[in-house]
Amino acid sequence: MPPWIGQGLNVGIRDAGNLAWKLAGVVRGQLTAAVLHTYESERRGHVEAMTKLADMFGAILMPISRFRAALRDQFFRLVRRLPSVRDYVLQMRFKPMPRYLAGFVLDESGSSSSPVGRMFIQPTVETADGRFVPLDTALGDWMVVLGWQIDPRSLLSDGDRDFWDSLDARFVTAMRSRSHGRDRSIRHADHVEDVENQLASWFAAANASIVVLRPDRYVAAVATASQFSDTTAAFRSLVRGRRAAEPPSTS
Repeated sequence: MPPWIGQGLNVGIRDAGNLAWKLAGVVRGQLTAAVLHTYESERRGHVEAMTKLADMFGAILMPISRFRAALRDQFFRLVRRLPSVRDYVLQMRFKPMPRYLAGFVLDESGSSSSPVGRMFIQPTVETADGRFVPLDTALGDWMVVLGWQIDPRSLLSDGDRDFWDSLDARFVTAMRSRSHGRDRSIRHADHVEDVENQLASWFAAANASIVVLRPDRYVAAVATASQFSDTTAAFRSLVRGRRAAEPPSTS
């Protein structure tokens, strides 16, 4: 990775984060070794995009002519006078964001706006014991099945619940904040309250009531209540490596 935008360490952390939980799942016997092949299919595209971006920044920071250097300097003088453009550049909002189109994901929509394969949002939520914490803190560090205003377990057969239990997946229900009234039919302890209304907006945009989150907090699948049993069946195949990316060619 070229050094120009400081992404060498970040890329390494993303690589490690993508692979570590898969290795852990294989060691525990919860995933098959075929799942490890998804590492390259998921990470290659984003690494290539970041490498190209770093090369472009290298050309900007170390131009090969005085004319190009003058153009660069003039551009940044102009940017400093435009707050919205300045913030866009300084906060590097132009960086390509990872999205997994193949690998350990389930997405039959074919939509470019699908949330599957993208990182999940990170709002502040209220836990059952009244703490206000980032969502990741509330969910723990492994696989999660998160339902919106519904207990995902209530939609499953005993066999399907056993499957998710075999993965040590945690079932969590997200609810509207108490200012909107609480659904008293949901009584189990694993729930969070959407105090910032970000989860409500996310599920509405996804047209879903269930989301399966990977340990790295990328979205593995979304489903409506009526689709969740079929999604579980498809996830069985994914876990066994039958729907995972093919191993890279050695030729």
